[in-house]
Amino acid sequence: MNPPTGAALLPTRLVLLDLAAVLALVELHAVVAAAGAAVTTTHSPSASASQQPLDWHSTP
Repeated sequence: MNPPTGAALLPTRLVLLDLAAVLALVELHAVVAAAGAAVTTTHSPSASASQQPLDWHSTP
């Protein structure tokens, strides 16, 4: 058996890069979700309720 060459190791490197990219996307999604939750908790329910009639009246 010949020892693995660089070309034989290439798919393994691509899989590792794909896993790293997926983990980065999952982490980014978690950060965005946490930021979105922080933004929604800073608004009081009365403020968001007062904005809904404005949006409703603006639509024909």
